[in-house]
Amino acid sequence: MSAGTTSSVPIQTPMVLVGATTQNQSALTTLQAGERTLEQWLDEGDRLYKLDRYTDALAAYDQALVSDSGHLAALQGKGDSLYMLGRYADALTLYDQALRRDPEHAVLLSDKADTLYQLKHYQEALVTYDQALGLNPRLTSAYKGKGLAFGWLDREEEALAAFDQAIRLNPDNARLYVNKATSLSNLGRYYEALVTHEEALRRDPHLGTAHRGKGQALRNLKRLDEALAAYDQALQCDPKDDYAYLGRGDTLCDMERYHEALSIFEQALRLNPQNSNCWFCKAETLYHLRRYHEALATYDQCLRLNSGYAAAYREKGYTLIQLARYQEAITAFDQSIRLNPQNSRTHTGKGWVLAELGHFRDAVVCYDDALHLEPDREHAQQLRQQALERMHQR
Repeated sequence: MSAGTTSSVPIQTPMVLVGATTQNQSALTTLQAGERTLEQWLDEGDRLYKLDRYTDALAAYDQALVSDSGHLAALQGKGDSLYMLGRYADALTLYDQALRRDPEHAVLLSDKADTLYQLKHYQEALVTYDQALGLNPRLTSAYKGKGLAFGWLDREEEALAAFDQAIRLNPDNARLYVNKATSLSNLGRYYEALVTHEEALRRDPHLGTAHRGKGQALRNLKRLDEALAAYDQALQCDPKDDYAYLGRGDTLCDMERYHEALSIFEQALRLNPQNSNCWFCKAETLYHLRRYHEALATYDQCLRLNSGYAAAYREKGYTLIQLARYQEAITAFDQSIRLNPQNSRTHTGKGWVLAELGHFRDAVVCYDDALHLEPDREHAQQLRQQALERMHQR
């Protein structure tokens, strides 16, 4: 988003939140005192915005709007500043206000769609991107936004088509290739994903996310040494990329180098202690090292950060099995099933605990649920047969 103009930028991750009117007012004290015209405040807002001083820019746009509460460029600039500050609900209000003044402003519609995306209103975002593209079919950022929204809705083929359209319009944008490669990976097309990440790196050899994505593709292809090298390249580009550490640690786990992996996950958590995926991977590694009490505490930390993490509840259940805390394990498996009933391993784990407690009939039901989801799961087949035999022996 480029404040007060007709250009747009890719969707960005949230930034630090700031206070509202009082903080904006205090920011004004940093600006030059004295009377200014609307255009001068608008220019000041644009200047500050380009310097990434979004709180100060917001204050300047507010001053412009004092002179004319419906000034389109000032409304857009204020909306863009709020967006960059992560205040998405407030930004949405501003974009709606601006669109009442100019309902056929394609960039404003695309900016509104970006904001809906950040608010996780993916279906509404798609509708709004289509409105923007109906007015300007060459708006690359809108196709990119559509691709990202389709991805969150698990509509990966449509996401891929949207990224392809964006690339046709802007074939030199390396980040678009990274987005496309992510969709290819989600579709299980790992070799194509690898080739597409390399396309991104030909356009920008220093793009850390492309090196990281290349590492993930190589890991999926079981080319683990090459994957480690790719993650190392990603960390050279951005030494603070906690997800590159995460990928490197996962690769070391694939190689059963668990002590090294644990060190990597701890490094990632020093960079971002709020990353629930890192806590999950650290817990898995502790489990492999048979440090079950530490693994359990680490799964709990993961779940404090993300209470909807179904896999963490599942693996917590397996950890509780190792500690012979069977009732708690059943509770953990039940929580995982409520969040994601489609994982056969969760049903299998619950079945094992029920059988261990002598509830063979209930265990068979769990194994049947697992086999309905994954008919070729041999472990569940064997455990089901054992439960039936033990049930008939009683």
